[in-house]
Amino acid sequence: MLAAIGVIGAFCAPLVLGGSDSDPTPLFAYFAIVAFVGLGVDSMRRWAWVSGLTLVLAYVMGTMLFGGDRWLTGAYQLYLIALAFMAVLIPARAIMPDHAGSMLIEWAAKLDKAERPIFPVFLAWGALSATCFLVVSMSAAFLSATDFWITFSALTFLSIAVIVWSLRGTALQDLALVPMTGLMVVIGLQPESTGVRRVYESNPDFYSTNPDLNAPVGFAITATFLLGLAAFLSALAAWRSLSKGNYPVIWALLAAVYAPVVALVLEVVRAPSNVIGAYPWALHAVVMAGFMVFWAERFARADGPDDRLRMSFFVLSALACISFALVMVLSSAALTVALAIIVVAAAALDRRFNLYPMTIFIAAGVVTLGYRLVADPGLGWATDSASIFELVLAYGGVLAAMIAGQWLLRDKVRQTATVMMDSAAWSVGGIFVSLILFRVIDASVGGKGHDSHWSMGIYAAIWFTLALAQVQRMEINSHSWMREVRKVLGAIFAVIGLSTLAAALTMYSPLFMDQPMKVAGPPLFNTLAVAYLLPALVLTAGWLRIKLMPAEVRIAMQGLSGVLVMLWAFAAVRHFWQGPQGMPLANGMAQPELYSYTIALLLIGGGLFYQSLAKRSAMMRKVGLFVIGAAVAKVFFIDISGLEGLTRVFSLLVLGLSLAGLAWLNRWAQEKVEPKPE
Repeated sequence: MLAAIGVIGAFCAPLVLGGSDSDPTPLFAYFAIVAFVGLGVDSMRRWAWVSGLTLVLAYVMGTMLFGGDRWLTGAYQLYLIALAFMAVLIPARAIMPDHAGSMLIEWAAKLDKAERPIFPVFLAWGALSATCFLVVSMSAAFLSATDFWITFSALTFLSIAVIVWSLRGTALQDLALVPMTGLMVVIGLQPESTGVRRVYESNPDFYSTNPDLNAPVGFAITATFLLGLAAFLSALAAWRSLSKGNYPVIWALLAAVYAPVVALVLEVVRAPSNVIGAYPWALHAVVMAGFMVFWAERFARADGPDDRLRMSFFVLSALACISFALVMVLSSAALTVALAIIVVAAAALDRRFNLYPMTIFIAAGVVTLGYRLVADPGLGWATDSASIFELVLAYGGVLAAMIAGQWLLRDKVRQTATVMMDSAAWSVGGIFVSLILFRVIDASVGGKGHDSHWSMGIYAAIWFTLALAQVQRMEINSHSWMREVRKVLGAIFAVIGLSTLAAALTMYSPLFMDQPMKVAGPPLFNTLAVAYLLPALVLTAGWLRIKLMPAEVRIAMQGLSGVLVMLWAFAAVRHFWQGPQGMPLANGMAQPELYSYTIALLLIGGGLFYQSLAKRSAMMRKVGLFVIGAAVAKVFFIDISGLEGLTRVFSLLVLGLSLAGLAWLNRWAQEKVEPKPE
């Protein structure tokens, strides 16, 4: 109690005494001394609550003294850093902290054998988190160049100190994440006056008429310095991983990830390529890739051929940096192919060095390629802007890369990578064929085919292909949330495909209204086949190829594909007799056309019936009989209405005999398919 009264009284004394000095800076030193004494009491007597009270009052009084005065920024940040240092060092009573036991994140994640951390660990976490939060908050509030560099220097110093300090204090290893994360946040909040401009002025004389900005020169120095410092922190983390201590794999992962993430933050928040140019900024990423390759070689030597885990982190990072550089400088088609080649390179590295983590890069690369081929630049670029050469290069190149990647991993047990590339190969192949058809037909009809029955059919086939890729990827043994994501994506793609297919069957169908876009091509081999047979072919290939598919989905796909085939047969027959001008149903039907439908129904029913016998399928037999029965009913109710006299009587006689023969045929087939009871 006396210690608490002493600490409270010491912190409150300046408020009670008051004063007229306009420079409050010495009070920061006074409060730091009081905090030192309060923490020292806990260090000697092990009264933890005294340390907690001391730090709370130290942060509150220091923040009240600062009061948002920008002239006190430097002194206030030094005071905050001093509090964090004292909270770590004074309980240890040493220059190098020796906090042992479990880490806070280790305990919070409830890892095996993770006991509750000792109190000095909680104290260090609380003090450093408060310091970093207040420092970052000042940067967000002021956004001036001076404040940025002061804050940046403070967080960099804290990051370096914690990485080096925690070599002996193993329970403080995870504490390095606090200042390093704060550093990335501050880099994202950096002001325009540091040389980085979010929007690049298109006027070439902008900077010459505003020499005070000097943005390109300022940014080149700033970007290089920030990225170089991030690489230095990555190198320190790699040194920690190579040093003797706990969790070397986690330190290696942090080293491989930190610098590239800082580069990504710079690109997303400040778009440096718009200022210094895409090529110079891409060179930064290339140098970073070389830096990661250097560490990959170091870890390969340290771990030997039997353990490539840490090395693989840096290989992944190098591939990511190369991809980042390619994004900056390549055109849409070339970038897509380059990313596909990098995915193949990852598969080759896995095959050569047995690097299982390459699966992560392959999966991420496949998703990125899918996004590029569908969304950005996407299908709109492929149908309108891209040349045929670019189309073939992008989609054909990705298809070849996926096939090559599967071949490279043919002897590896890599379910995720194999399924991802296999599904991508089928989906990209389907999209590639569909887009080639689109461009060929669009060129033949004069380039106005976006709003037509065949374009809607092609779009439906593409979206069905994407939905089937998600269905196939549900075979991967992944977390449940990933399966749910794939279900949602597959449902969205399927709904889009059904919507475009519905448009092809209704508002854009040549059967229901006189469309400006007529059916193009000769009978059977025309745009009707593209509109209706192509989606049916995609659905059929899907339910035949993907074995692990819900039964309801499989039945729905079979039914929809069958309906599309019959609809195509109907439209093809009408096109044969009526031509492209007479497709609307409002024009009526001639007698030969009616007979043709009857023959088509009989052929379809006979084919289904034959297949039911070959596959011993009772369901297919019933469907075939239903189709044949529909043909017979059509003859009885529609076709026969145009006949008279003995011809009509003879037709009714043949109809009756046909029904009797159909019943006998059903009984015979049932005996063939279903086994007789004993």
